[in-house]
Amino acid sequence: MTKHNLSKNKNSNIGKIYQARTLHKLIVGSLLGFAGLFLIISSFLATQKYHHSYGGPTFFGFALIVCCVAYLQNWYSH
Repeated sequence: MTKHNLSKNKNSNIGKIYQARTLHKLIVGSLLGFAGLFLIISSFLATQKYHHSYGGPTFFGFALIVCCVAYLQNWYSH
């Protein structure tokens, strides 16, 4: 009877662990996307004010958005 109770308790946490991992993946993906958008918007605003080229921040912003999409797509497909 003790073995049955232990296995029942062990399996009851699987859903909670899955939900925590899912939330973790969504947070990381969202942070990547927001960081990318922030870099793109800030580089456009700086260009308007100081008349410099778009340069590095725009490139890294787009790279972060691509990483965000790839990360979330990989998580969703698995």
